[in-house]
Amino acid sequence: MSIKELFITLVKIPSPSGHEQGVSKWVAGYLNKLGVDFEMIEGNVVAQIPGDGPSIVLVAHMDTVQKVGDKIVPIWNGTGFKSGGKTILGADNKAGVAVLLSLIKDLTGLKAKPKVIAAFTTKEEAGKMGSWLIPISKYKPTLILNVDGGKSVGTIDVKALGQVVFEIEVIGKAAHASLNPEKGIHAIKIAAEIITKINIGRRAGGDVVNIGFISGGGATNVVTEQTLLRGELRSFTKAGLQKMQNSLKNLCKMQEFKHGAKVIYKELPEVGMPVWEETKSVKWLTVFKKAAKKADVKFKTSVMYASSDANPLSKHGVATYSINRGGKNPHSFSESITLAEMKKAKSFIMEILKLCYPLSRR
Repeated sequence: MSIKELFITLVKIPSPSGHEQGVSKWVAGYLNKLGVDFEMIEGNVVAQIPGDGPSIVLVAHMDTVQKVGDKIVPIWNGTGFKSGGKTILGADNKAGVAVLLSLIKDLTGLKAKPKVIAAFTTKEEAGKMGSWLIPISKYKPTLILNVDGGKSVGTIDVKALGQVVFEIEVIGKAAHASLNPEKGIHAIKIAAEIITKINIGRRAGGDVVNIGFISGGGATNVVTEQTLLRGELRSFTKAGLQKMQNSLKNLCKMQEFKHGAKVIYKELPEVGMPVWEETKSVKWLTVFKKAAKKADVKFKTSVMYASSDANPLSKHGVATYSINRGGKNPHSFSESITLAEMKKAKSFIMEILKLCYPLSRR
């Protein structure tokens, strides 16, 4: 099957985050037809293509942000695909999956190649990355390449923000709002004061603080006893996250002391994301630059202001990068991608692998 045929087939198979079974079954069947060994690991499909030297891990997530029940109808416009206008297209990241499957087909016919592990992962869009569950160290890789992202082909992301999701619960004291308000401790007022002191938004160096949820109160004649805030901290460094975490904890203690209320700060690690810190490697950047020239794409490095599979994968102590596969307007009804972008992404990755082959034999 061509990349075009692969993409059309894949986007038509529903795969909302957490419901990737249809796609994973199809991918497993396709690999089986190619004669490629693979294993199922907690919903992830992990293929192994034999070669020489240390392995290279390639990753693409199978899930999309489509709603359960949505039927995606890709529209071919002569040069690429666009959404039918009532759903997303799903190029994020079915394009990445199509690129890797087409690449695997070509790799099976090559004798001179490095070992390749191709992982098709789950729940990336939901932030519950299935890639956490893949035992990367088992494959002893020397390089991890995440195939995702809608920047121009040739762009390599080298790091991404880590994320800490938090809740602040303010417990005051209820009282009648007009009869005896002075006997109450107003939780909403304290929460509002906390918000004004947090300095919401982007900070120097790319750090971000946001409050995205507020809940509390009921009747208009009551001094509100309880209010809940939920937000997130993001930073490109562990130190940056830690600094913001400590600042928030201290602010909560100060408000508690000032107002006589109970202010509880709690983090939600199950929905957070580790920082993907940059691998400063001249060797790999040189490889990428040479591969881009051979594939006739413009090489440049960039950073991600969101999380991806690269975040947890980078925690294995292996050089980790993300290869953009192109496309426009991801997660929207106007999403699109050209066939040329997918072909160029495949060519770029193939050139990287070819350059890795002599490296793997040293």
